[in-house]
Amino acid sequence: MVISMQKFKDGLIGLAIGDAMGLPVINMSRDILLTNPITEMVGGGEYNCLKGTWSIPTELTLAVRESLEKHGYLDKQSIMHRLIDVDNDVYAIEKDTFSLGNTTKKAIEKNKSGSDLDSCGNIDLNENGSGALLMMYPVAYYAYQNKLKETDVYELVKDITSITHNHEINIIGCYIYTMYLLFLLRGKDKYASLSMLQCCDFSYFEEEYLDLYSRILKTSLKDISIDNIVTNGYIVSSLESALYVLLNSENYSQSILGAINLGGKTNITSSLVGCMAGIIYTENDIPDDWLRSLRGKDILDKFM
Repeated sequence: MVISMQKFKDGLIGLAIGDAMGLPVINMSRDILLTNPITEMVGGGEYNCLKGTWSIPTELTLAVRESLEKHGYLDKQSIMHRLIDVDNDVYAIEKDTFSLGNTTKKAIEKNKSGSDLDSCGNIDLNENGSGALLMMYPVAYYAYQNKLKETDVYELVKDITSITHNHEINIIGCYIYTMYLLFLLRGKDKYASLSMLQCCDFSYFEEEYLDLYSRILKTSLKDISIDNIVTNGYIVSSLESALYVLLNSENYSQSILGAINLGGKTNITSSLVGCMAGIIYTENDIPDDWLRSLRGKDILDKFM
């Protein structure tokens, strides 16, 4: 148990620092960042936050983690209550600064209005952002601790994803990310984890939507042109860009700097990369000045 808790801590710290590194440059263009790349942790940016501030990706992770700690299992209604807490800044370092994505907020409002929880998740093709993807690390950790079979992981991911994003595109993306994290937690390296992912059973899904993930599921991914990597917040793009950076990096700091200098929705990309890189390289590989500058460590400590 001590080993598995350290693994969770490595991923959580990695995720939070990735979030904090990406937040100040969110929505900046790739051309600007490639010309003047970020090489250290900074503050400011669109939200004018202090250096080391994390945002919604970390808050969503903490919300699901708290629900898991309270019940010992992943309860949909409890997670919805925790999402409402996120919306009310319960986990926030900076109050009244960050906002949940529109799709997640719509699911919350449906639930508040009395809609059955199973019907709150959005099924609109055009609403497949990365909100649910950002909740998956505690799901993967639960599957790791409980040695869940692949079929059980699929059912769990589908159940949790559908709270907010109930379109198959989102369920596929969350399943891919959760399985990849699960392989990393089991000690597989990043290349072996991709190979194992590509051998998973995807017969649950329609080919039409699986094809959107073909570069992840059918190629080595790392060798495609960076010009084909998009960072617009769409779940397919977020997952693809995070894995692309991870596979083309050799340590934690290189992976985070690679993620944030892609531009776009940098806190999403770098938090996903940070979680995976944290598991692979461990907290010991994170630069000391980044660790010292991270805000909200007292909040994070409650969940590790």
